[in-house]
Amino acid sequence: VAFPSRGGRLQVDSSRADSVMGGNITFEQLRIEALGAVSVGPVTATGSLLTSSGLGTEVPFYRAESIGGIERLTGLERDAVSGGYAAVARVGLSYRFGADATAPGDGLRIGVSGETGQAQPTSVGWSWPPDDMLLGASIWLGLGTPLGPITVGFADVEGRKAGWIFQIGAVR
Repeated sequence: VAFPSRGGRLQVDSSRADSVMGGNITFEQLRIEALGAVSVGPVTATGSLLTSSGLGTEVPFYRAESIGGIERLTGLERDAVSGGYAAVARVGLSYRFGADATAPGDGLRIGVSGETGQAQPTSVGWSWPPDDMLLGASIWLGLGTPLGPITVGFADVEGRKAGWIFQIGAVR
C-alpha cells in the first residue's frame, strides 16, 4: 500500500545466537514494530513505533537497526545512525485531494509528520528516552502511480540535517 489509510500491523521478532548452537557470537535481540492508520473523510492519521533491543547483550553490526531515510527520521540520510539498541516513533497527518482517504487508488496527497528516534551500538548508557533523542519533521506531496508512489517533500532533523525528499516506489 503506497499510502495506508486504515488498519494496523504489529510485528515482533526475537533472535538468539549462542556458541553452543555453532555461532561464534552470543547475543539476543528483540525487535517490535507497530504501524497504524485511521481515516475520516479525506484526512488520515498515521503512527508507527519501531524498537530494537539486544536485551543486555552486544548485537552484531549486521543485525543492527538503521535509522534515517523516509519514515525513519526523514531528514537524515538513509541508514545514517545504527545500533543494536534503537527506537523510532512517528506520527503523521495527510489529506487526499478529490476523494475520501479510503477510496480505491492512491490519488494525490499532502502530508506532515513528526518523528523522533535514536540508536546506539551497546546498552552502556542506554536509557529510555535517550538523552540525545533526535527530533524531526517533514512536509510532503505524494502521488500514487503505476510505477508506485512518488513522494516529494522537505524534512528537517533539529535544524542540522535539512533536505529535500524525492522517492519513487515503496518506502521499505
